[in-house]
Amino acid sequence: MLSRQVEEVLDAALACEPYDWPAVLDARCGDDVELRREVEKLLARVSAAEKFLVTPPSAVAALLVAAGQDAASGNRYVGRRIGSYRIMRQIGRGGMARVFLAERADGQFKQQVAIKLLRAGFDSDVDVERFRAERQILASLSHPNIARLLDGGVTDDGLPYLVLEYVEGEPIDHYCATRALTTRGRLALLLDVADAVQYAHDRSIVHRDLKPSNILVSAADGTVKLLDFGLARMLEDGVTGEAPPTRTGHRWMTPEYAAPEQVLGSAITPRTDVYQLGAVLYELLSGHTPFGGHEGTLHELEMAALSKDPEPLGGEYRGDIDAILLKALNKRAEDRYTTMGAFAADVRRHLTGYPVLARRPTIGYRTRRFVTRHRTRLTVAVVVALVLSASVTTAVAARRGAFVDRGAAVAQTLEAEGRARVERGDEEAGFELLQRALIMRRPRQSVPQTDPASPAVKQVAAYARDPMHRGILFTRPGDVFMMDPDGTHEVRITHSPEHWNDHPSWASDGLHVLLSRFIGGDRTIVMTTADGASMVQLTAPPPGWNDMVPVPVEGGVAFERMSPTEKTSYYFVRVDGTGLRRLTPGEHDHDGAAFPKGDRLAYVSDGDVYLLDVRTGARIRLTRTPTQYKAGLAVSPDGKRIAFTRIDPGRLEQIFVMDIDGTNVRRVSRGDFYDFLPRWSPDGTRLAFTSSRDGTTGVYSMRIDGSDVVDLNRTPVSLAMRPGLSVLQVTETLWAWR
Repeated sequence: MLSRQVEEVLDAALACEPYDWPAVLDARCGDDVELRREVEKLLARVSAAEKFLVTPPSAVAALLVAAGQDAASGNRYVGRRIGSYRIMRQIGRGGMARVFLAERADGQFKQQVAIKLLRAGFDSDVDVERFRAERQILASLSHPNIARLLDGGVTDDGLPYLVLEYVEGEPIDHYCATRALTTRGRLALLLDVADAVQYAHDRSIVHRDLKPSNILVSAADGTVKLLDFGLARMLEDGVTGEAPPTRTGHRWMTPEYAAPEQVLGSAITPRTDVYQLGAVLYELLSGHTPFGGHEGTLHELEMAALSKDPEPLGGEYRGDIDAILLKALNKRAEDRYTTMGAFAADVRRHLTGYPVLARRPTIGYRTRRFVTRHRTRLTVAVVVALVLSASVTTAVAARRGAFVDRGAAVAQTLEAEGRARVERGDEEAGFELLQRALIMRRPRQSVPQTDPASPAVKQVAAYARDPMHRGILFTRPGDVFMMDPDGTHEVRITHSPEHWNDHPSWASDGLHVLLSRFIGGDRTIVMTTADGASMVQLTAPPPGWNDMVPVPVEGGVAFERMSPTEKTSYYFVRVDGTGLRRLTPGEHDHDGAAFPKGDRLAYVSDGDVYLLDVRTGARIRLTRTPTQYKAGLAVSPDGKRIAFTRIDPGRLEQIFVMDIDGTNVRRVSRGDFYDFLPRWSPDGTRLAFTSSRDGTTGVYSMRIDGSDVVDLNRTPVSLAMRPGLSVLQVTETLWAWR
């Protein structure tokens, strides 16, 4: 028999809707744990009884029979043809569908795909309509981190199916665990997921089932792919593709990751996905779900999600990460991050050393984050202060002695300390010290001064006045040259082949030339006038390091910095030598090309093409073929296409063009020639490039469809300007046009 106290609390709860039960129990039970546990057990039985009563016995029997049939039906699809594809094997099974690996069987080309097919027993109008809704939603999404819809249709049995991009990967939790990823590595993967989900939210689509098994990571290249929009829904009323109401007696969700509003059956918003991704992050960092200790029964798990807060992780996660998690996992949707983008932005603030919005902005906290963010510069500042102090002491002591070149002494000390720090592995601090030493040694004028009377300067000034008529920069071994787009008016810019001047490009002002050259045994970046008469050094790499391939970007210059072990990353520096910072995170980043406004940089990393926002550091991966060699990127004047060189099986290096999103890749080179380093004409109608079509290396031009090839360095006028040189003695490499 129930005690009177239990009866009273139970009666009060049953008089309310289920979503009010936690509040009733809080008010009636107080700190009486035993009373609350007893009432919760009774409420769980009531919930189970209601589900049984609303499900007709015939429906229960049908589902039981269907489940038995479904368990044995997977194998019967193997070898069967569906559309243009033949089923190979089952690779997954969800609540209402099976997923099979299939291959194209019509002989058109080879391709492996994933086919999603409704399971037996889930072919009611509601289920079919939900499946069609998923197809419509996927058709509206095109994002590098979302598995693509390739095709769809209906089987001979009348069941709808989806043909999806096959992702050969591991669930994100397994991927992180087996590779022992660092916290930073796990957060980086989560940001890729967050960006994909925000992309869906921008199109009014909420996923509603974010969990590790729906987030795969490619074992080959670490690419994240978001799967299974089977529970997704459109937020806008009347939009085709909105998911139908849930089945009576069923709440479509995964309880371990479900937001409180899903448990209660309340309205779903983008903040539901914020909660779910917060639960995924909690598990990636801790090894268990937010309420992993309450998984004895479904009801206990749901009650925990409704009435308790997740335990802070503490330890190394104390502070920023705990605050971010607790905000994302707040029971009240209105107290979570407003958008998935806001969630991701706070994670990025943590990673970059900025104060996160989930924490109170106290002076102490903001000071600590400032120190963390500027650790390298503060270290450099301390070293500089010590050096200056020592210099002042030395100067005072020598006030009656010989003249002391204080600037040179400080620069020499900074340089020595910078080199020592690089050798000890503190590379960023060492780079900064070396750069400061360079600035102290440079002349006051940071930009090389031109001689208006110089023919080369006059020619460049004419180029600057007419954006559609810009000179071509190319090299012969050791020196940089300039010529008109038709191969005429050749001008030699540098006259020092012993420094091996290379990699020229036009500076942002269109009047100066950026290039790399050997100074003291290592390559460094310099800026020169068009006649080479005035030159300023921009970077100071440590011994054994090399700076190459400068590219003008917004506010300064991006360039490759190569370590003695040939690891390359992109760095940024202003033309006055200040502001040195790393741009790209990889160790094999090269062949950069700036966008017309200089705000973005396209580059190659580990065999694939990426886009980098120079200001924010955000990256987008454009290609997914890391084993295919790519190099020589060039962005079109309208910023909509990228030309590059690629080596296909059985071919030499040739020129291709693709759209800025990585699609519509087409080969431009015709014939079987060694073509590389393409560069766009200022009007975007032609490509200049380097080729060895006649047995030597020279500069050519062609239309963007590969026609009308013109030999720019072999015109009679061009050859006449180089008396004594035969065609076979000429080796020229194109580097820049505009």
